[in-house]
Amino acid sequence: VFDWSAEDDYGIETVSLVITPTPEEGQPQSESDEVRVEMTVAMAKSTSDDAALDLTRHKWAGLPVTLNLRAKDAAGQLGESETIEMVLPEKLFLQPLAKVSQEIRLEVLRESDRYEPAPDTTEGREQERQGLGDRLARAPEGFQRASLMLDSITYEPEFFFEDLTVYFGLRRAHEILRFAKAEPDVAPIDDLLWSVALRAEYGTVADAARRLAAARRALERALRDGASEEEIRRLMEAFRNAAEDFIAARMAEAIMNGGSTG
Repeated sequence: VFDWSAEDDYGIETVSLVITPTPEEGQPQSESDEVRVEMTVAMAKSTSDDAALDLTRHKWAGLPVTLNLRAKDAAGQLGESETIEMVLPEKLFLQPLAKVSQEIRLEVLRESDRYEPAPDTTEGREQERQGLGDRLARAPEGFQRASLMLDSITYEPEFFFEDLTVYFGLRRAHEILRFAKAEPDVAPIDDLLWSVALRAEYGTVADAARRLAAARRALERALRDGASEEEIRRLMEAFRNAAEDFIAARMAEAIMNGGSTG
């Protein structure tokens, strides 16, 4: 959450947060990302507001970045704020499969190189048409590393996976990388591996609902029995955590079912 204000003679049309990685992280310095900031009053000549942006899903989450606000007025003129530097907030995953799903997702999202051209031969064109050939061989290095990581963690699933939904989600991500022809074909991995990470971290919606119900019952019992303030604070924190886990589990299920998370 941050406060901002702007003034302009023509009226402020849009405000965006510009995110740019710092040089030491190895990301392309020419690359930046703009995240639109919602305005409560459109085309105002003078306005101030606060904005709450969840950037934990951003591809540079966890990396040091520079941030500044960019405003555009009705005449198309741009104005920018001072630049600040900070580490972009990231979501903390504790479960091993959740952590590695997020690592693979970021490996893909942070790759800036392009696919090499397909072989310009009759045989090469025919293989492309039929969906054959080794497409990973001409994929960017980050995509190739992600494919190897997915292969390694889905080896012998009967020993390492209690939740087959997580396993099949990871295998689906591998298939996307295997058959992609160009960068846009890999775009579904963003939502897919995020949902897999949430599922691996929080379990099913039913699991999360049971934990939430248990936390609520414990809190209600403590309030009814006159527990100490310290105990009530502890149980309230547990209830809040369980509620957040339930929301995250529902979000993962919605993404896996092809729904929107807003």
